[in-house]
Amino acid sequence: MTTFLKLLLAKFVLAEFFKGAFFGLNYSARFVLVQLCGFSIATKQPATTAVDFILPLNEIAAMLVELVGSGKG
Repeated sequence: MTTFLKLLLAKFVLAEFFKGAFFGLNYSARFVLVQLCGFSIATKQPATTAVDFILPLNEIAAMLVELVGSGKG
């Protein structure tokens, strides 16, 4: 819904100040709505996802180093 409203607001021909103000109000209103509904926003998710993404990459890098170091590559 936030993205839809942002795209809708972007279609209006307004000064950049007012566009920014409306985008900010839209964004902050969504946070207030989430709070009033008793929901929460997963702010820690990106950090967890990054760790889960890096660990397999480290394993792949270690295999590549081993492969290149053994002279097979």
